Amino acid sequence: MNQRTQLILLVIAVFTLGGIVIGIVSYITSFQYMTISYDNPYKPAVVELHTAKEGGNEHNMEIATKVQDVKSGERLRLKKGSYALITKGESYAENTKFISVGSEEETVNYELRLSSNALKSLLDEQRSVIQQTILQKYPEVSSLYSFKGEKILQQGDWYVAYLSYTGPDDTVRDTLRIIAHNEDGVWKVATPPQIAISRAEYPTIPVEILRYTNALLPAPKTAAERAQ
Repeated sequence: MNQRTQLILLVIAVFTLGGIVIGIVSYITSFQYMTISYDNPYKPAVVELHTAKEGGNEHNMEIATKVQDVKSGERLRLKKGSYALITKGESYAENTKFISVGSEEETVNYELRLSSNALKSLLDEQRSVIQQTILQKYPEVSSLYSFKGEKILQQGDWYVAYLSYTGPDDTVRDTLRIIAHNEDGVWKVATPPQIAISRAEYPTIPVEILRYTNALLPAPKTAAERAQ
């Protein structure tokens, strides 16, 4: 084997090895770590991770192949690209979140949303406890008002209601509103009964909760009630 042939073989070997190294590096760098974080305070839910592809919906994305079930706080090694998180479980509403795995490692927060039936069941279970919590702090409510429009919202940790006056003073027409919050499994009164609850006064209460509460209105009186 002459010198020229050896040189050619050496060049071929170098390029081949270089191609292999580039391929390995390219493969390794095509993956990135991502952590999915979510709260699961009510009942067990399954969060699934799917690949996603371009589609014709409002996000211009569609759910494709399931990759795996995801545990909160789990650090995942994923190929860079588009994915979708979805919730499975009868107590939870459908909630699809499209995410993108890029060049930087990150943590994605995913919200589990209770279904309307689950929130209603939770209200039935917790109503007496919540009302007692409110009445312990504001005992006058018991003799002057009745609870109306009660709802448990979001993750089952916010309670809202309006108080309809049932006392003897015919001149009182104001409808009061009240909010309670579940903190570490304990219901606490978040606002005193009042006509309107402002964001400036209660900045830690989610805006959606404030809007919903302030929009609560008494149901129209029946003919029999108007005749009284």
